[in-house]
Amino acid sequence: MQQGLLVPDELIIKVLMDEVNKHNEKSIILDGFPRTLNQAKELNKSMHMNLIVEIKVPHEVIVERMANRWLHMPSGRTYSLDYNPPKKAGNFRLN
Repeated sequence: MQQGLLVPDELIIKVLMDEVNKHNEKSIILDGFPRTLNQAKELNKSMHMNLIVEIKVPHEVIVERMANRWLHMPSGRTYSLDYNPPKKAGNFRLN
């Protein structure tokens, strides 16, 4: 990471599994992971996956959502001008 390189998939899986194993849950939801086929294959070596959901969103929609996202600096809350606008104006900046 200090060299600006990606962390190896095997290390990410190990860190993830260490955390998962701490909680002794029967089911978990991973949001945004795995991102690649190799990560999925490595993860499958460590845990049984019975359902994977991929949601495809057009690039233009992602850009629009990001452009409408605001951050309230004091609280760290995020808002969207489209569906979750702040109740009053104030300390906001584009996220």
